[in-house]
Amino acid sequence: MIGALTVVRWRPRHEAIGGFTALMVQGAGIVALGIGSPVVVGVGCLAIGCTAGFASTLLSSTFAATAAPDYLGRLGSILRLGDDCLMPAAMAMFGLIAGILPLWVPFAMYGGAMALLMIMPLRNPQLRAISLRTQGPS
Repeated sequence: MIGALTVVRWRPRHEAIGGFTALMVQGAGIVALGIGSPVVVGVGCLAIGCTAGFASTLLSSTFAATAAPDYLGRLGSILRLGDDCLMPAAMAMFGLIAGILPLWVPFAMYGGAMALLMIMPLRNPQLRAISLRTQGPS
């Protein structure tokens, strides 16, 4: 909730960049969960919670504003299907890795992969150019 409310007060000029950058920070927070120190885990949880609300608000609004209205429902269904199918598989794989290797390993793998994967959309010039704000008079 804090992350989502932050968007109300401070909205980045390019919403997709802000959302994907927040997801990079969230990846670092996931890595922090595997370290084990209560303070580091607490900071990681706070980072994950704040960035989840921040990124979801920005990326959802960008998605809704940039998708063609005729395809919004279909695209939303595809995203939902990906979440519903991939999330259980990812959780099962996390559990498998955690059962075989030390617990910090799956946290480092998943958080690191998330942070690294965000480099792809952040380097995309078309995504970087998206801004939902209307241009004011020059």
